[in-house]
Amino acid sequence: MLRRLKSLGVPALKLATTFKIFILPKLTFASPAWSPCLTTTQLGRLERVQKRAVKIILGTSYTTYDIAFATLHLTTLAAQYTTSLEQFGLKLLNNSCHRDLLSLNAPHHHHNEPYAAPTS
Repeated sequence: MLRRLKSLGVPALKLATTFKIFILPKLTFASPAWSPCLTTTQLGRLERVQKRAVKIILGTSYTTYDIAFATLHLTTLAAQYTTSLEQFGLKLLNNSCHRDLLSLNAPHHHHNEPYAAPTS
């Protein structure tokens, strides 16, 4: 979609908006449910989709991924997943009906570690 729109002369900022409206939601949909279980490899594959998109959007103006993020006002998917998970957790904690779903003693999982089931 982005390549086709770019070939039709759509400006970079409109392409970025198109990415944010149509593609990014597919990469982040329900991420609080599944993102904590992502391995580094899986996260890298998802991140490559975004990297490919910003390269298409910026074309010859693309220099680095970090500069592309700043230019297009994007963050890494890992950062977006973390933010979504934190917001979801805060909503649970602030809701008296669902507060008990979170355990304060639950083990913390990092994105760069494969998921390991807790041992009893």
